Amino acid sequence: MFQGDTSYEFTEMVITENEFKNLIFRGPHPLWEREEYKEQHEFLLSLCFNPILKVAQKLVNEYNKAHCRSAKSHPVPEKVFEYFNNQNIIAKTDGDKDEENSWFRRYWLLSKGFEKEIMGDLWIRNIAINEREEEHVKNGSFYIEDGNHRALVYAVRLECGKEHYTPVKALHATSWDITDFILGHSCQPTAALEDGGAFPESGGVNIEKRERSTISEPRSEIRATIRRCGSSITA
Repeated sequence: MFQGDTSYEFTEMVITENEFKNLIFRGPHPLWEREEYKEQHEFLLSLCFNPILKVAQKLVNEYNKAHCRSAKSHPVPEKVFEYFNNQNIIAKTDGDKDEENSWFRRYWLLSKGFEKEIMGDLWIRNIAINEREEEHVKNGSFYIEDGNHRALVYAVRLECGKEHYTPVKALHATSWDITDFILGHSCQPTAALEDGGAFPESGGVNIEKRERSTISEPRSEIRATIRRCGSSITA
């Protein structure tokens, strides 16, 4: 890893239950929305840009319906993901190719050995100011930049009544040159997190702010070279 002398700032946070349930699940891969592929990705598109709780509820409801169970039934979380894995929902990926495995395979494998105690920090950011997110995201606390798999598995476990909510830790991007570089557009201001002001209308007001951290080696699956003032870090 090449690392220059620039560090990037995040705020360590503890997310409340309401904020967790309203975290915005991932957006779609650009290929999914192409006219010739919309039918193939219809179900996945219905999940994108929704609060994580609504995504979990949709999966559980679909599972119960398919197994002629009461809508109020609490299935085993692993069985929910196993069911969707077996539907063999294949998504398009880079290079206009189909993924080799079911899109739900990683969720299913994670659900089989999930432990909340070692869930790790999510990467989150404010909802972006652009037509794409503003059009689709009507309500939400923060957007999950990294950690969608862990967040959804945990949300399904909550929906299935297998766990009671315990605080989830997250790293909030307070240094927006990171997200500006990756996303190519601006996000809502984060001054509230740094200066004690009011949170954005779509965000929460009860986040327990922990100490602010400067992280020069981000803990994330994001792969990007981040440049600033001639320095760079490869994450």
